[in-house]
Amino acid sequence: MRQITQIAAWWLLLTFSSHCYTQNTGTILEGNIQTAEGWRPKVYLVYPSNFRQILSPYEGIVVDSCNLSSDGHFSFGQKAWLQKAQLCLLFVQPEHSRYPNDIVFPLLPENFICLVLEPGKTVQLEAQADSLAASYTLRSGSSDNQLLAQLRNLRRPVYLEMARQAATPQEDSTVVFQHGSPAEAAYTQQLYQFLDTCQAYYPTLAAIRYAHTDNEYRDNPELFVKLCQRLSEQQSDNPLSAQYCAYTSPEHLPVLIGEKVPDYALPGPDGDTLRLSELKGELILLDFWASWCAPCRKEIRETLVPLYAAYHEKGFEIAGISIDSSPEAWRRAIARDGATWPTGCDMEGDASPVRQDLKFEYIPGNYLMDSNGVLLARNLHGDSLRAFVRAYLDGK
Repeated sequence: MRQITQIAAWWLLLTFSSHCYTQNTGTILEGNIQTAEGWRPKVYLVYPSNFRQILSPYEGIVVDSCNLSSDGHFSFGQKAWLQKAQLCLLFVQPEHSRYPNDIVFPLLPENFICLVLEPGKTVQLEAQADSLAASYTLRSGSSDNQLLAQLRNLRRPVYLEMARQAATPQEDSTVVFQHGSPAEAAYTQQLYQFLDTCQAYYPTLAAIRYAHTDNEYRDNPELFVKLCQRLSEQQSDNPLSAQYCAYTSPEHLPVLIGEKVPDYALPGPDGDTLRLSELKGELILLDFWASWCAPCRKEIRETLVPLYAAYHEKGFEIAGISIDSSPEAWRRAIARDGATWPTGCDMEGDASPVRQDLKFEYIPGNYLMDSNGVLLARNLHGDSLRAFVRAYLDGK
């Protein structure tokens, strides 16, 4: 288990009560959280009053706090603001944290639990402070809370991978979770499946919080547009529905599958211009890359070059869109990797407007479009990309 530095000045939180006062009778949340060294013996109840606060680690309203008793017990009573079912978050904090709703990073694992609280109903749980999200179990709770626990269970392989990496000695004693692991890839697909099939309003919003972490709403925008319609149908009078739909409006999302990719022009390496509307091919791949991106270079050499050689005569075209800032490094990478297809770059690096105009979030990334510029698929790599190109062009 990683060591957490203890900082004495956490009493910036003097404004929060050290006891669990109630405004009405009845208990809405209680349980036992086993305390741990380096963690405050205290829990915080956070209420996100709008959709942005569901996504943000700091903006939710801290509506109550409670000291853990010597045996870890806590209890929150009925609140005046809780007039109907609401999505809330229960937090614990390490001693050095400045905020009661701060998300611990690296996530090993999350120090918060998403819960649906309702007036007149009690949620009961048990957990450990130093692994709150991973360890909690429900003693009682609604079907919504059971779904939230199910959502947490999908993340267990990722928690285990984090723990494995944390146990590996680091030169600077810093734990940095390496993204892109098989556990994370499998979890992402399960998260998409959960979002696609879950019919419960608040568990869906909680799952969107998890999906937002790496901006996956841009990786699978069709799903998140679909969720707008579903949430609006389920609770049309809930302001969270309208706020979510505004967040996922078309100007915030990349082109959807079945829509035409917008035209774009970039300077080429030989003084020419790469213009998307002038690309010719039955199947066109827009490859987003940079010379300093090792996975991009590996994909170009091991996947794109062989595919281009095998299928260019059948109508496969590639256009490389780089976010480099060094012309020399860019041209050198093109030559060394054997990228003989059209390519372009505005030399503005990460600040390149092409990232926002075409709305790709990370590299390596890609869009696949037909001869009319209509998007067919996005972000296929390795075997998935090879299979797609073969299936599309072998019959032509």
